[in-house]
Formats: sequence, C-alpha cells, structure tokens
Amino acid sequence: MGFFRFAMVSLVAGLFFLASLCGCAGDSPGDDDDTSSDDDDDSATSDDDTANDDDPFPDDDFGDDDTDDDAPGGEFDVMVEVRDGKKLWTKLYLPDPIPEGGVPTLVMRTPYRTGSEGPLDEALARHFANRGYAFLLQDVRGRGESEGAFVSYINEYDDGFDTIEWLTAQSYSNGDVGTIGGSYVAFTALAAAVDNPRVQVVIAEEVPAGESGPNRQNGVVSKGLLDWLYILANGDWMPWDDIVETTNTLDVAGADLAIVGAESTEWERFVGAPNPEDPVWSERVFGADLAAGICAPVLTVYSKEFHWMDPIIVWHLLRENGCEEFEPDQRIFITPDAHGAHTYTIPVTETPVNALMVDYIDKFLGGEDIELAPIDRVQYRAPSDFFYRSADEWPPTTNERTYYFDNADGAGVLHEGSPLSDAALDVTVDPAVDDPCDNAYPTLVYQTEPLASDLYIAGSIDAELFISSNRVDTDVFVDFMEYPALGDPIYITGGHVRARYRSGLDAPLTPAQIVRIPFETHAVAYRVKSGSRLAAEVRPAHCGFFENPHTGEDLDAQTHWETGTLTLHHEAAALSKFTVPFVP
Repeated sequence: MGFFRFAMVSLVAGLFFLASLCGCAGDSPGDDDDTSSDDDDDSATSDDDTANDDDPFPDDDFGDDDTDDDAPGGEFDVMVEVRDGKKLWTKLYLPDPIPEGGVPTLVMRTPYRTGSEGPLDEALARHFANRGYAFLLQDVRGRGESEGAFVSYINEYDDGFDTIEWLTAQSYSNGDVGTIGGSYVAFTALAAAVDNPRVQVVIAEEVPAGESGPNRQNGVVSKGLLDWLYILANGDWMPWDDIVETTNTLDVAGADLAIVGAESTEWERFVGAPNPEDPVWSERVFGADLAAGICAPVLTVYSKEFHWMDPIIVWHLLRENGCEEFEPDQRIFITPDAHGAHTYTIPVTETPVNALMVDYIDKFLGGEDIELAPIDRVQYRAPSDFFYRSADEWPPTTNERTYYFDNADGAGVLHEGSPLSDAALDVTVDPAVDDPCDNAYPTLVYQTEPLASDLYIAGSIDAELFISSNRVDTDVFVDFMEYPALGDPIYITGGHVRARYRSGLDAPLTPAQIVRIPFETHAVAYRVKSGSRLAAEVRPAHCGFFENPHTGEDLDAQTHWETGTLTLHHEAAALSKFTVPFVP
C-alpha cells in the first residue's frame, strides 16, 4: 500500500473511531457507516466486505461505504487462475464512474514489475484509468507474485488468453480489450492477441520475435540474454564492468552464475544450442502461423538502439499473414530513440510515436471517430531529422550505391567502381590479451573520400565479404560509421556473422580458404552529411559479444584461446562490397 493511501485509510479509520467515542452520528452494531442501505453483518466500526456486501470491488476507494451508490472505481489486487490451476497476480485500475455495460480494458503482462519499471507501469495504468479505460497489470507466470515457473515466451500465449477470458467475464468489462507493452512486454501483448477475438488493438514497442531474435544474430554469441537475465534478477541493466567481463570470458557456460549470481536453465539452453538454425528455437519464435491468428490493428515501433530486426520482421509478418481487414492499419515507426522510450512517456509528454499509440487505443478500443487513413504505414526518422518521413513500405523506395573494399598503399578505402588493388588486408588478435571493449583493439578501417552531398540511408545495408582465417572459426563484425570533418566518429549501423554458421551452415573454416560471408545490417534511417566520410570498421570481436576463441570448441566446453588472423579480400574473384539504400 502506498504511503498516501495508507495515510488516508488511517485518517478515515481514526475519524470513525473518534465518532464512536464522542457519541456522534456513526456506526452501531449491524451498521458500518451513516447510510441507511448498508449490509447487516458488519461490526460497529468496520466493514468486513463479506457475503452481504453489496459492492463487488474490495477496498476500491477511501472511506468505502459499500452501498449501492458507491462509485465502482479504484484499484485492487486479485489472483487470476489460468487453465492449469496456476494463479497470476493481477492488479486492476478502474475508472470512476463505470457506466452500465462496462468499459474497455488495456492489458499489460510483465516480468518486470519488481524492477525499475514498476512505478512506470503504475503511472501508465492510472493515466488510462483517468481517461475512462480499465487497466489490467499482471505479473507473468513465475515472476513477481505470480505462481508457477517462468519460462520465456512459451507460456505467454495461453496465460494471456486465459487472463483475457477471466477479465471479460467481470462486470466492469464491456468485453473489448487492448494489449500494450514494450520489449518482452510487447511480446506478451502480441501473444495474448493470437486467436483472440476479444483483442481489438495491440501496441508493441520494440517487440522481440522470440529468444533467437535478439540473442542469436547469425550465430554470434551476444550477451543479450545474459543482460536480460540480469535485469530480471536485479531490476536494472548490467553495469559496464560486467559487460567487459562477459566480453572477455572464456567460460560462456558459467557466465550466468558469474554475472547474474545464479544458474539459469534459460542460459543453459542458450549455450547448448549455438547454431541459430537449431530446431530448439522454433517453438519460441513468432512466425507466420501465429501472425495469421491476429485479427487486430498493431502499431509496432522499431528502435535502432537495440540492434534487433524483430519489430520489422513482426510487422512484415502481420501485413502478409494477419487478417485482411486490418492490413492497412498495420503501421510501424522506425525511430532513433532509445529502447522503449515512448510507451512509458504517455503520461508525461507527447511524442509523434505515443500520440499515434493513444489514437490507436482511442479509435480501435475506445470507439472514437479518428481518421487514420491519411497516415502512411511507415514513419521513419533519422537522428538529424526534426520530423518523421512517411512511406508505404519499409524499406521505402530507394536508390542504391555499391561500395567496394580496397587497399590503397596499405590503407583501407571504400569506392564506387572498379577495384584499385588486389592486395588483401588482415588483422591479428589474441583473445587472451586484446580487449574488444578497449579503443585500442585491432581494427581494419576503410573509408570513402569526403561526400559531395548528403547521403540519407533508409533500410539495411547488404554486405558481401570474402574472408579467410588461419583458424577454424572466427567472428566478423562490420560497423558502418560517419567520420565527420570535425568531431568524433558516429556509429550508423552494423552487422556480424560467426563464420562457421555463415549462410545458416554449420561448417568450420578451412584455414586460409576464402569463404563468402553475406549478411545485412540492422535497419536504420540516417543522414551522412556532405563533407563527412562513410567508413566501415572490420574486426573479429566486439564489446558486448562473447569473444570467439578461434578453436571451434563447443560453447559449453571452451578450454583455451588461439591467436587468429582475419583477412579481408578485395581481389577480382573475391570482391568484398556492400550496397547502401538511400532516398534522395
């Protein structure tokens, strides 16, 4: 109970007590307050909220008199039972008053309530309750005060469906539901809408498409899952020293115990299936079959900050497989803003993103007459833009420029047209010594001449690299950067591949053999200014990703590091290049 509510309840109780002492008008046996239409089983000074109680909302407002004229607004906790008998902690925030026939409800199911997001959840819930919606906040199975064991992704479909079935049977519900959330909470919002006609709208900011999405990017071993486990355990992001430690540790299998402080079956499963094509991941991925089960408009938000393509993948799946009725209302924002920056700011400030979130809720859940047809399906913005641009597709209709990697007297260059030299460039690292989190980490740098005009990138950069290594395995990272005429380099986007899993294969390298490494970068809207240089930085490791020891050993059985040399080839038969999509 919050301090303000506690103080108010204490004040009301004190006034009742003083009234009984002074003989003032007040409670008598069988009458719990000054009204004449009370239940008759209460004590002289308190309401027991039992069978004769005519108010179905326990402890819903201060000084509740439990009579027919009591407004049914307020907040209360319940344990909602789902199909296997487990009970999930749930808090309802109700508007005041509730009209006959009930009100629509927004549902947010979260694993984070005990962490730093708890107060933000409450603020969002109260904001919508004040706007006439009921709001259901729930701890997902095995988190917070909910029963059961937490297993990511799998339980959210049935538990979300069952919660909504329970909700729409309550007297304050009009039967219509919207779901809302960011990050994993966006996934629970999406999952609850599958095969559920009760759900009228979904707000999904930075939704992951399953465990393989943010953590298994082309086989490179990200700390993403470990970071998430840390948040679940500690309610906050992993500190920098732990990021450096995870990057440089050989013991990937033991990183959960070392960093989070406890062993995790989630982490054990992650380490035990390093191939991103392993079938173990398919049951945890939101695919076309699940998208086909959603018949509601979904507003999706993608931020380049977290470098996963999942929100864009989900948006395409919904457009291609969701019900035809709402295909025009499957919209997406491509934003440079921070992860989850918009949902929780609804109560405090208006952005173009959360303004459309509210319009979606008011139109599709609240029934308001809001015209959305003129708004294109895609809104995108570069960090340097003041306003969002519009398009009907992502990527938008673009032109393309192809840049070739090359060697000019030992310096890496990028250029359009024919190659300048056949000589490859290489970089040698010792994972036992070199730290990818250090600015001095060995890196190949390629750059263009200063650009004659702005280059507005919109979409994903497709790269095709030809590499070789003196070891059986290596990671390949490419960061695309803006090198301004003055000031520090600016990260634009990037991509990475674990060489043994190139093109979905599981094939160790043959030392010195040249192999093709295709990949696309994370989507971006970004303006490279005239006078700046476009640059590509190539390296075999990156801060925030577990270093590849170059041995080819299994992740759960790595024993040692080996010094490795990564060579990037530019010769005629192995032209490393990338294609930039840009809008005029």
